[in-house]
Parts: sequence; structure tokens; C-alpha cells
Amino acid sequence: MTRDDQTDRSRTLTMAHADVFTAVVLFVLALAMLWGGYTMDRLEIRRIHPASIPGLVPMALGVALAICSVILFVGAAKAGGLTRAGLSLRAPETRAATGRLALCLALTLVYPLVLVGSMPFWLATAIFVTVFIAAFEWHHRSPARHLIALATALLQGALVGLVTAYVFQEFFLVRLP
Repeated sequence: MTRDDQTDRSRTLTMAHADVFTAVVLFVLALAMLWGGYTMDRLEIRRIHPASIPGLVPMALGVALAICSVILFVGAAKAGGLTRAGLSLRAPETRAATGRLALCLALTLVYPLVLVGSMPFWLATAIFVTVFIAAFEWHHRSPARHLIALATALLQGALVGLVTAYVFQEFFLVRLP
């Protein structure tokens, strides 16, 4: 086995380990969504049809997420994700992945905890989407293409912010913060 083959196998095992962990976390989240949807008020006292219960969408999404997490887990297990070999927290690709995960978590927490509620919803969403796209696309571009990447992120952020706010307010009749 050549060194390149060993590196590829190590990278595959590292990703498989990450996929196993992600699948377990997503499955727990799916169970929480199922339970949360099931325990929501039924509104039967107002003579609302049982099929229109508020928890129906979270329960359906919980089932879909559970199915996807099981598929991810099985695929990762077949790729060797349940073995201990190849897992190194000091590997450069593991450190980079951990940094990206921390950035993703930070941005995802800043959105509801800082942005939403302190400014119009459409603007908070546009800022979040723009920064998220720019942060994860920046290192994939050459310096000459940074301006194009930033312009694309701004356009996508503005569109997502405006369309999301419009759809929720006009179609779903949700009053946004």
C-alpha cells in the first residue's frame, strides 16, 4: 500500500467517524423533534381537525431526519466508521474540520441570539446567509475571485432574506420579529 493510499484511507476513516457521530446527533435531534411535535397542544377544544395539529410538521420532519440519520449511520459504518483506526484529533484535516464546525456553530447561534429580534427579520436573515456563504466559500477562491464570491454571497443573502420574510408573512401569515 502506497503512502497516498494510506492517506486516502485515513481521510476516509476520519470522515466515516465524523459521519457516525453526526448520524447519532441527528438521530437524537430527530427524536426530540418527534417528542416535541407529539406533545404540542392538539387544539381539539377549538374543533380544529386532528390532521391540522401544530405538531404535525415537526413530527414529519423528525421522521425524515431520523430516516436520513439511519442512512448516514449505515453508510458510515460500512466505510469503517465504527472502528477506532485512523481517528486522530491532531490530524490537519481534523483540526480544519473542527474549526469549520466551530465557525458554523458560532454563526448559527449568533443568528437567533443576536440578530433576530434586534433588527428586521429579513435583514437579520440576509446578513446571516451572506456571512455564512462568504465564510465557507472564501478559502475555495483565488484572491482575484474574492470580490465575485462576496458579490454572489450578498446577492444570495438578500434574496433569501427577502423571499423568506415575504413567504412567511404573506403565505403562512406568520408575524415575524
